[in-house]
Amino acid sequence: MHVIDNKMLRPVRRFRLKKKCDSLIKLTSNYDLKSAEEQLRDYHACGEVAFSQDAILDAEFDLMIVIPVYNVEPFLEECIQSVINQQTSYSYVAYFVDDGSTDRSSEILERHFGDRHIRIIHQKNGGLSAARNRAIEHILGRYVLFLDSDDYLAPNAVDVMMRAADEFDADLVEGGHVMFEDNRQLASVKYGYQVKKSMLNEITGYPWGKLLKGTLLKHNCFPIGLWYEDTVIKTLICPECETIVTVPEVTYYYRQNPKGISKKHADKRCVDTYWITKLYLEEKFRRGHFLGKEEYTQFLKQLCTNQRRVKELPIEIQEGIFALSCALREKYFSDINLTDDFRLSMLSEAVRGKSFVAFLEIISEWNNL
Repeated sequence: MHVIDNKMLRPVRRFRLKKKCDSLIKLTSNYDLKSAEEQLRDYHACGEVAFSQDAILDAEFDLMIVIPVYNVEPFLEECIQSVINQQTSYSYVAYFVDDGSTDRSSEILERHFGDRHIRIIHQKNGGLSAARNRAIEHILGRYVLFLDSDDYLAPNAVDVMMRAADEFDADLVEGGHVMFEDNRQLASVKYGYQVKKSMLNEITGYPWGKLLKGTLLKHNCFPIGLWYEDTVIKTLICPECETIVTVPEVTYYYRQNPKGISKKHADKRCVDTYWITKLYLEEKFRRGHFLGKEEYTQFLKQLCTNQRRVKELPIEIQEGIFALSCALREKYFSDINLTDDFRLSMLSEAVRGKSFVAFLEIISEWNNL
């Protein structure tokens, strides 16, 4: 039996998809943007959000590790041990911010009170962003590393990343990571040794596992009250980096949470994925960040991510988000075209042509193109 390679079918799939989408785009009519925004705000509104705070930078240590803590009793000790047992000559301090935990997390933290590497802050529950922001109000390291309290660091993580940071005077360093659940490895991401000015579309967008120069966080913070607050890393902080370094070593172990935000596609707060997209673009424009092809590529990929997050919400909400996203493209990227990548080019045409049906068609066929 002759098996046809998927790559051999790709040109045919692309031809058919382009023909279909071109027809769909021709049938598209303009959206009522005012009604779309009113509908979205009635469904799930967004309040005032800040992307900056004035922090004190006092680099007493080489590294400051920031760990927000909320109800992670089963995993916290493993996280703590990975911090205090780092094999390095670099000086470091870890700030554990207990964000109003209601389990025994606070008690576990207090067992380590007095350890030379650990500082503990207790506060009322304010969410992940509020916990991170509380720690970076006073930046005590030349560099800052974010760690989630149900994850843990590789034994040499600090040494590997700090050596790379010092060698290249890097603004950001990232190593590989392993994703696991119940001691079972699910996936891994590994990099080669690279030193670049920009890697917006190559590195992950998560704060965890990233080593950031302290000066980058002196005026940046995480938006409070929104889901998907991690978006600021690639959209607002990375563009301010002069030198980004990736290292081949695995430095971080990420625990997959089956109850995490990424699994809650039917929650109204998934709409935050649109609000934060709108707000980060407004903030980039306010800061005078360059908006070119790389940023447009990032924007289009963000729209794909947004759709995956809201796919279980009412269809009129999904289409409203798409309509408002088309308006964002017109406002910030109207003069930019993408021709080098077929998938992104098609996606761009669907957004430019304001065809929600074509947009969904492209996303559904993404992995076959």
